[in-house]
Amino acid sequence: MRIKYQILSLVLLTCCSSNQFSDKEFKYKIIKLAEFEEDKVTPKLIDAGPKIKSPEMLLVFHDYLVFSDLAAPNEKLFFFDIQKNKVERTLLPYGRGSGKILSIWEIFSGKRKNILFVHDLVQSKLIEINIDSVLSTNYKYSREITLNGQLTNLVSIEQIADSLFVGTIFNTKGRLAYFDETGNVSYKGFMLSNFDNESEYIYGHCLRGKLTTSGSNIAVGYFLADIVDIFNIKGDSIISIHGPSLFWPSYDQKESKRRGALVPRKDTRVAYLSMTSNNDSIFCLMQGDEGNVILTFDWKGVPRKKYQITEYSLQNIAATADGHLFGTTSISTNSKLIFLKLK
Repeated sequence: MRIKYQILSLVLLTCCSSNQFSDKEFKYKIIKLAEFEEDKVTPKLIDAGPKIKSPEMLLVFHDYLVFSDLAAPNEKLFFFDIQKNKVERTLLPYGRGSGKILSIWEIFSGKRKNILFVHDLVQSKLIEINIDSVLSTNYKYSREITLNGQLTNLVSIEQIADSLFVGTIFNTKGRLAYFDETGNVSYKGFMLSNFDNESEYIYGHCLRGKLTTSGSNIAVGYFLADIVDIFNIKGDSIISIHGPSLFWPSYDQKESKRRGALVPRKDTRVAYLSMTSNNDSIFCLMQGDEGNVILTFDWKGVPRKKYQITEYSLQNIAATADGHLFGTTSISTNSKLIFLKLK
């Protein structure tokens, strides 16, 4: 079925921001979605070999699909050669200390050539890896960056400049955190208009979504509200895409000594499970009414297509340069790698 999308309303708002990156007021362009052009896509399973037990986080990096598998018996990070259709190298043994990991929360590319990062949420650190050394017999990770203080609450991270990172942080009003390699932090005002009167804790929970970047463009998808925000760090405007259902999290505030204790109601819905992008498009994995769907937008917020996933339940996605997707099925002992060829 193919249906044209509609922009129902357009509103301009302002939000103050004062930090080292910008002292401008943000102009909000709110797009409320109705319907997309629709299509279906059937995932193709990838046989990555018997060592793969439960792939989880993933990244398309050069000619490799880089993914984590904490259920694997030895090293937990895999480099899968897409052209050769086989695993070329495994890295990062499980454990505490330098060059070891306890969790792989996220894998993202760096701005320097051939650099990627692994985010260990449990040990609050980033491990930098140079792809040139991965296949070398003398491999050693490049370095580790320790995340201290407020940075231990980072949920999703991207590198947006040679020595500058940005991440969604579980904090009051859920602001984005900008930080350098030494851990110096600045905040950029980032608050949606319809979040104004909501609990700061609910806002923080909403931000447990995914952040993705292309150049100086940033997109944030929310975990408990179907909202995507797109902006450029050099500009002064935010495109806020609301919908297509426009639902809000159902949480009750729990009386507790621990700040932010929330009890989800039975009708609480999950919005964006994962986000990825290339220079041309943003891809958002969403929990739909009839299984997973993928919504695609360009970097100006214009909706392109809605894909209904015909099989499997996806957990994470990673985009190729030519607009196709790799993914993992729901995290379990039966998790698999898949490929989605988008039309």
